[in-house]
Amino acid sequence: MGYVEMLESADKKMIVEEKGLKITEDALLLSNFLRKYFSKKNKNPKTRKSVILEIGAGQGIMSLLISEIDMVKRIIAVEVQKDVYETLEKNIEINNLRQKITPLNENIKNIYVNILMNKVLGKERYQ
Repeated sequence: MGYVEMLESADKKMIVEEKGLKITEDALLLSNFLRKYFSKKNKNPKTRKSVILEIGAGQGIMSLLISEIDMVKRIIAVEVQKDVYETLEKNIEINNLRQKITPLNENIKNIYVNILMNKVLGKERYQ
């Protein structure tokens, strides 16, 4: 049985299940870095919005935290573990983010990534 965590910095809710990685400081630090990075990019009117591929999305912490960034057009959140993926889907749903975050329950080896993906997020074990 899990619990609901409030992500105050992003005004989001997140279901955290016992199985899978938990909310850690690295996700918060990386999301803060990305907010700063994209706020600088936003000052250039020629900059296109980014499509983000998150590898090993887990329960969705990074996708939820960066979903509020205006320069992020879309997030593709890939999670291979079925039960963890189901929690990812719930987290996207309870935050009404179906239009911005697309979850995929697939091994990254089986996904064709085209040139439209201009930013990739991943955990250390995948890089």
